[in-house]
Amino acid sequence: MNNNTTRDKILSEIKSIEKIPGRAGDALVALQDPESDTRELSRIIEYDPGLTSTILHLVNSASFGGSGKISTIKDAIVRMGRKQVFVAAISSIAKATVEQAINGYGLKKGELWKHMVFVGVCSEVLPAVVDVPTPDGILAAGLLHDIGKVVLGEFLEIDCEEIYKLSENEGLSFEESERQVLGIDHAEIGAILLAGWNVPENIIKIVHYHHRPDDIKDYDAGIDIVHAADNLGIISGIGTGDDGSEYRPSSKVYKRLGLSKNKCEEAICQAVIKMDELSDLLE
Repeated sequence: MNNNTTRDKILSEIKSIEKIPGRAGDALVALQDPESDTRELSRIIEYDPGLTSTILHLVNSASFGGSGKISTIKDAIVRMGRKQVFVAAISSIAKATVEQAINGYGLKKGELWKHMVFVGVCSEVLPAVVDVPTPDGILAAGLLHDIGKVVLGEFLEIDCEEIYKLSENEGLSFEESERQVLGIDHAEIGAILLAGWNVPENIIKIVHYHHRPDDIKDYDAGIDIVHAADNLGIISGIGTGDDGSEYRPSSKVYKRLGLSKNKCEEAICQAVIKMDELSDLLE
């Protein structure tokens, strides 16, 4: 089977998980509508038990620790703000999608989710560590960066030996080998999936190019941040599959960000601490 045929099969597979579970999809649309008010948002979210649970866990975590425990979605929206509620909605959707084992990547159940959460929180802390402005939507982009692996995992089970052999023999990165063998890589698949979820374009772009930051003509700091955070997750061994050793970090990204060994260690440490604060979201 040639890689164009495989690509077509993979694209058709995306349709099977394109629909967002529950009312989370309605919440995403409403959160991006400046005319929707808090009462309307609360009503939409409260019809989705999973999303409601995620938001209440998050608003009462150490990250949002305020005076008094929040018990209603309306109050949670006021304390967190719309951008953070959007991240919670995305988290709920992503977790439901990626919870299963991803055999083609050698990832046990829950491991991909742990890696995605690490990259999300690392992407959020990294700008302060390297003293650059925080790109819009960076936490959500980090959380979603590897969601394409859900679709590609079953195809890797069929062609993984060829992909690994190509990577080793030709000195290619893993995603380059994915593209040569399958006609597509997990980053592009993730971008296509998120476009179907009506996720903002800047987040889709980061997900699409997080392994290829040097292919973008117009500089995008968000792509650099998520690329670096992903590599720090791989270095840390958090939710890393069999493919982890076959990725190639961009030296240009590290140079642009001024990311020294000490700053890498600081970012990893801060991200791990923040993951502990968000432990309820990992369960």
